[in-house]
Amino acid sequence: MAPTLAAHQPRSALVVDADPIFVSDLAPIVTASGFRVLPLSDFTAARHELYACRPEVLVANLRLGAFNGIHLAYLAKINNPETRAMIYGEDDRILAGEVQSAGAFYERTAFVRYALAAFLRAPLPDRDRRAIHVTDRRQLFRGGRRTTDLHILPTSAAT
Repeated sequence: MAPTLAAHQPRSALVVDADPIFVSDLAPIVTASGFRVLPLSDFTAARHELYACRPEVLVANLRLGAFNGIHLAYLAKINNPETRAMIYGEDDRILAGEVQSAGAFYERTAFVRYALAAFLRAPLPDRDRRAIHVTDRRQLFRGGRRTTDLHILPTSAAT
């Protein structure tokens, strides 16, 4: 049996942000992961594209003018429940919880460039189960000593 035309089409990813420069920064990451990029900077155009091409992946900014990326996540999941959705924004814990309730994964804007390739390639759970309210401990200085620091510790005169 001959393969269908759809089998040769690359998977598509809809990338939506009001800043077209940020979209162009994300596009090479998406294409390197094997997806065809559909770059948009407008909510209305993105909504129409969700229905027209049914992308496998949605990557959108949380803030899109009068609407937001959560609206797009709901529309994407209604149109195709298998759609992976990543919504990113600044550190807004309340809206991050709403993103997770919509069945999407939340990422901070500063980390999108680093997390996007793994989001596109790796097998993921059905839902984003991360606790958004917990601060990333890797950003905090926790102190402590390492054995390599022993030479700077004061030695007692008794030894």
